[in-house]
Amino acid sequence: MASSSSEPRADFVVLRQNKDSDNLTSGVCLIAEVAETFLTKDRAIKQELYAEAAIPEYWIVNLVKRQIEVYLRPIPEQRMYGTYTVFQEQEKLISPLAGEVIVKDLLPDVT
Repeated sequence: MASSSSEPRADFVVLRQNKDSDNLTSGVCLIAEVAETFLTKDRAIKQELYAEAAIPEYWIVNLVKRQIEVYLRPIPEQRMYGTYTVFQEQEKLISPLAGEVIVKDLLPDVT
């Protein structure tokens, strides 16, 4: 993904240092989008772009439903992920990168 104004800008990115490559996406381990109003764009356009770029782990932190959607195992040639799991607010997710994550800890407090 070369840098341009038409490309998506992630809300949260985890990178690993890769001294052997000038390609920024080669070091991306996880991308998370925090979504309240653009869920369709995050599930379609961004998910396809991140899968095509072989980003290993993609999350959508869905503020409306108070859940996290986790996409794993990118299939770049098909622009899709091999697995998709939804974790509800009261659940824990196990991330290959982040380990055990309590979903409600990543959501804003309800007031």
